[in-house]
Amino acid sequence: MKIVAVTYGTETREDIEKDLERISGLISGLEDSERLFGKDTLDCIGDNSDIVMLDTSKDKRPYLSRDIRNEHPDILVSYDLAGFELTTLTDGLAYNLIDCRQIHLIKSDKLSNEKRLNEVMSINMFFFTKDRVIKDYLKENYPKIPFIDSIEKE
Repeated sequence: MKIVAVTYGTETREDIEKDLERISGLISGLEDSERLFGKDTLDCIGDNSDIVMLDTSKDKRPYLSRDIRNEHPDILVSYDLAGFELTTLTDGLAYNLIDCRQIHLIKSDKLSNEKRLNEVMSINMFFFTKDRVIKDYLKENYPKIPFIDSIEKE
């Protein structure tokens, strides 16, 4: 299984693996986890899958959508909405055209692409926040987010 991680260049491979491990526990606990993610996808989250890191801070933004599609990911992971500035010809979210499950991890409370959360989003998008405060804020202000939860422990 292949995971593509889109970052602003601040996360390491170890950070991504650690975050995926935490998120995999949350996803496994969902009532319809196999239906939402598929058993094969669930099995690859948190293990030593092939992780390809794409850094949006290195002037690759015009080609990021193409680079992601060329990797044929099983899972796309983005940090703090990295890549949400990319649009389609009709100004929609380019991520809507990526055919895989997507995990968008939000750790910051200052998001440069926050306004893009008003857009129609693919049902393949799953958002996880570092804490309940950010989750509650986003859930209240951006009702188009298809799924959102916090990785903060009870």
